[in-house]
Amino acid sequence: MIRRTVIYFFAIGGTSQVVDAFLVNPSRTPAYQLSSPLDKAPFILDAQRVDTADSALSTTAAKNGAVLSLLFGIGAYCVLHHDVERLVALPDNVDTIKAGVSMLRDLPTEWLAWYDDEALTYPLLTKASTSGVCYFLGDLCAQTLRGKDLEELQLDRATRSCIAGFIGHGPIAHYWLNFLDTYLSFDNAWWSAIPKIIIDQGPMSIVYNTIYSVLLGSLAFRDVREVLRDVKGAFWPSFLASIRFWPAVHLVTFNLVPIELQLLWVDACEIVWVCILSQVNNEVIEEKAE
Repeated sequence: MIRRTVIYFFAIGGTSQVVDAFLVNPSRTPAYQLSSPLDKAPFILDAQRVDTADSALSTTAAKNGAVLSLLFGIGAYCVLHHDVERLVALPDNVDTIKAGVSMLRDLPTEWLAWYDDEALTYPLLTKASTSGVCYFLGDLCAQTLRGKDLEELQLDRATRSCIAGFIGHGPIAHYWLNFLDTYLSFDNAWWSAIPKIIIDQGPMSIVYNTIYSVLLGSLAFRDVREVLRDVKGAFWPSFLASIRFWPAVHLVTFNLVPIELQLLWVDACEIVWVCILSQVNNEVIEEKAE
């Protein structure tokens, strides 16, 4: 884009010089005919700057692509390596294609059963990791929706969002959802989801959004007073976005999803929510910067 802009600029500039030379003052030497190598120096330097800028952008895109490929490769390995090992270990007389298709068909249920077991055995680590991954993906989606390509993606910002989810959402949500299930289920009454949603979207949404905003600002090494101002500025937009999004989600959470899988369901929805929340928080930060 930068190179194309510079070419257009020089093309327009060169055209205006030719018109000025031949139509306005034909006797004058055309401006595009430079009299000495020194006259060409600015154009050479500009071209070098363009090449340097394009090279820097290409390097950034390559680095971002390499990091994302590595991360997604690790994630794919963690999810699929048991099935791949089983597929490789099949006897020669077994149809590998049919076995592979069967494994892919059973993969979602097997993975869900594995996650359910992990959530029961290592609840805090499993749920914190789930939130971290979903917050990372959510922030990447938020940046992409704002028109950023691979060269412009801010992986440091997505990493801060990941850490905020790992520290500030997963562990807290684990204890909070258990508290709601224990004390506000009312013997599994059909209407028990209503008070859960009200309290979750009232005081608890303030806690979640404040922790997220404070952690984002702190991880960016911003001044504490600025962070608190951003928290105050983002509070009302975040709250309005929250009550438009989460009540419908939590009707499913509190009525249909088992307690050990509730955070997985919530974090899957968090990918969409973090897009919204990242947008709100970063708009507030950008407004402050302007």
